[in-house]
Amino acid sequence: MPAIRTKTAGKCVKLYTDTLPQHHALNKLLEDLKYPFYTFTPKHERPIKIVLKGLPRNTKTTEIHSDLLDLSFTINKVTQITGNITKQLLPVFIISLPRNPTNDKIFDLKKLSYISITVEGFESRGITQCFQCNQFNHTAEHCHLTPKCLKCGEEHQTKDCQIKKLDTPFCVNCQAHGHMANYSKCPLFPKPRKGTNVKTNHLNTTNNFVRPNTSYAQATQQTFNCKTTQQMAPPDTTTIENQTVKEIPTSLPLPMQISSNHSASTRATELYREPHLRRQEHPLTGLIATSTPVMTSPPSHVPHVR
Repeated sequence: MPAIRTKTAGKCVKLYTDTLPQHHALNKLLEDLKYPFYTFTPKHERPIKIVLKGLPRNTKTTEIHSDLLDLSFTINKVTQITGNITKQLLPVFIISLPRNPTNDKIFDLKKLSYISITVEGFESRGITQCFQCNQFNHTAEHCHLTPKCLKCGEEHQTKDCQIKKLDTPFCVNCQAHGHMANYSKCPLFPKPRKGTNVKTNHLNTTNNFVRPNTSYAQATQQTFNCKTTQQMAPPDTTTIENQTVKEIPTSLPLPMQISSNHSASTRATELYREPHLRRQEHPLTGLIATSTPVMTSPPSHVPHVR
């Protein structure tokens, strides 16, 4: 009997083990005792699921399977998605692959059968319901509970039921008429937590492998060493010429005497009001008189004031 830890969860009791061999030994023991239970697939044994887009909708799944085998990928299953409303095949394919370093490179695949494609990680949404017992949060692959039909509630799977169509739906979970056990508004149907989105971590599939003779600290150190630091642009060593500020000398003779209590803008305006001085005076006369610094770089044309 392996060392286990227990925790009560509703009507069930959760059993935890420390190592993977203990997990397998506990499963075998429960199977030999024919005790009703269900379990989960260890993370490193879970397959890689991807969504392939870009191929025509009339592409056969056998052709995709064959093309991926030619690229040295090992494939578990290739299925094509069917629309819920139109009931027609969509140009979207779900591919399941065993988890290994070679299959992890399928996310880098850009073309298949000379056609550009996109590969995305499969995102599981909603609540998982077992097809065997019609309970939740586990799959029929590792379910050892008593089978329960979705239609009649008897101890057989739904696919083996003789009833083709129900006149009055019946829920085998809440024992109420009017809906079935897969109805999302059933009182016993689990409600997803707010703010949670179940996603498959397909980018770190390599880190989920079991590495023998490697401690947790060593694996963590290798993960940190694999991360590349962000490259920064080299500093700009080019010198920028400083714009020079040149002071225009004020020794130019002024054509007329201006009272000193006027501002620079008023002086320039008064100069250009005199008809006989329009051709002789420059618009910067007021700036010249007050020795205001002017930027001389870059040069620009000074428009005439009218």
